[in-house]
Amino acid sequence: MILTENPFGVGVASFPAAREARFGKRQDTHNLYMEVATNLGIQGLLVFFTFLAYLFVAYRQVQSTCARYRQNILRLLWRSGVSPPERRAAKRLIDDLDLLVAVSKAAAGFIFVRLALGVFGMDLYETYWWFGAGLAICMLNMLPVVATNMRRLGQYSSAGDSSV
Repeated sequence: MILTENPFGVGVASFPAAREARFGKRQDTHNLYMEVATNLGIQGLLVFFTFLAYLFVAYRQVQSTCARYRQNILRLLWRSGVSPPERRAAKRLIDDLDLLVAVSKAAAGFIFVRLALGVFGMDLYETYWWFGAGLAICMLNMLPVVATNMRRLGQYSSAGDSSV
């Protein structure tokens, strides 16, 4: 009822006051999605879902890029003539890639769990969402560093294959 009367929302954290004015009873929304819709309106709901889509796309991009780099490193390691220092550098880079993938999966899982819990509670104004966004931004900013290390590894490989 509040949402249909206020399609642009009642304002940040204003649902209890709007409910009290309309029904004489002060009460919060019962879940995250109604909180977003009633407080921020339909446009806020669209922005929230766009934000979530960005997070999951970013996490997926980190995972797929790291998987591709990992495959290239493994191909390099299978070749003969790779020196021991190059092997150690490649293995360290694989460890770094595995860490990035693990953090990305954990962050995506964390956001997914927050969304599932959002069915039963409201936490729009908590720091979870900023934490998820911060991790996505950090990991996306790490990819160019990984790409630089990949180029170095390819540059110093004995075959000189630049596809690494």
